[in-house]
Amino acid sequence: MSSHEPFFERLSTLDHAFLATESENCPMHVGAVLLLDAKPLRTETGGVDFAAILRFIEGALHTEPRFTQRLHKLPGTREHVWVDDPHFHLEYHVRHAALPRPGDDRQLKRLAGRIFSQNLDRQRPLWEFWVVEGLEGDRFAMICKVHHCLTDGMGAVKILGSMIGNSPRTPKPRTPRPVPSNRALLRASLGRRVASLGDVRAHLGRLRSAGGEAAAHSPLSGLFGTLKKGVTPGPKTSLNPAHVGPHRRFDTLRLDLAEMKEVKQRLGGKLNDVVLATVALGLHRYFRAQGEAPRLYQGFRALVPASVRSDDKQALGNKVATLIADLPVHESDPRTIYELVTRETAFLKHESNSVRGIQILEDLDDALGLGAVSGAFVLAGKMRSFNTIVTNVPGPPMPVPLFGAPLLEIYGLVPLFAQQALGIALFSYAGHLH
Repeated sequence: MSSHEPFFERLSTLDHAFLATESENCPMHVGAVLLLDAKPLRTETGGVDFAAILRFIEGALHTEPRFTQRLHKLPGTREHVWVDDPHFHLEYHVRHAALPRPGDDRQLKRLAGRIFSQNLDRQRPLWEFWVVEGLEGDRFAMICKVHHCLTDGMGAVKILGSMIGNSPRTPKPRTPRPVPSNRALLRASLGRRVASLGDVRAHLGRLRSAGGEAAAHSPLSGLFGTLKKGVTPGPKTSLNPAHVGPHRRFDTLRLDLAEMKEVKQRLGGKLNDVVLATVALGLHRYFRAQGEAPRLYQGFRALVPASVRSDDKQALGNKVATLIADLPVHESDPRTIYELVTRETAFLKHESNSVRGIQILEDLDDALGLGAVSGAFVLAGKMRSFNTIVTNVPGPPMPVPLFGAPLLEIYGLVPLFAQQALGIALFSYAGHLH
């Protein structure tokens, strides 16, 4: 395609859902705080070589074109498309900050909380990286935030993966392509919907085939189970206030991955079962410490995203199915909690049928362009369909260099929906669960 030809790309129905859900008090970005060894990037004046980090990021931009594109809304519709940003400026998105020396982890977390509290500017590409120097222990940090409509957790790992190494890639020339006229975009949108009628028939056929499977094992059974939870509220707890303000607090915990795997080996199940059981037990103890009665919180729910990425080379965007799992925070015995968690996840995942059913629904909504998934996301937040989010993203098992510096630790962030005061993001890296 010539660089002079108008260009645009659609957002999926799930990508649109994160735009529809966003508000001033509920920013919809994913994030991460990376801790790195500062020694390889130390300058003569004692600072961190910010220009070298810029070169790494600039060299990776051609692998992730979304980082140089912005949203464009079609007039009179809910639909957005990606277009090239003719005014893209790298140093607007990569920012430089410093903590008062010697900065500690507490100060870094407070800074991260302030940065994560602020919405991204929809008139620009939807990401920011903050290089933070001044950390004690000869370290520096990178605070990353990327809008959820641009990518999910696994996509964020792909973004960082393009910057692994000790030497930056050579930047490629970039010529922004023109934005199509609104008339051309509306005509293309209408044409796509007409052409997608065949896809609608195919998706309805998938639903009929799914319904023909054994009732207890069908994708429709899993889908209806998830939808049933989606239209009924979870229990009211102190972590689910009627109003959630815009301010965010960021905190971290580091666990030994080998110990978590040993629990899995002894008790059976999967590593994610150990994670969810640990979260459930921790929440039980938290509620007790707050003077609450967790025994009343049976049916406490966590939104658990399940990646459906089939290929690391897939473009960015959201490739997840959203499952709702009951967490037994009403129980106090660790073994009982673990047994209940493994039973719940086995029911949800049952040969991936819940995920398959949700994918069929998303594909059907994408073809019809009804915005049903967006509406469901907004409604789920207002109805308290889930009490928290727990996401577990696998990272590199061995230490890697990032921006030419050894990556020491990495901690994730998930967005909070309405009536949610807690979200939990886990990231496995180099023998630890962060």
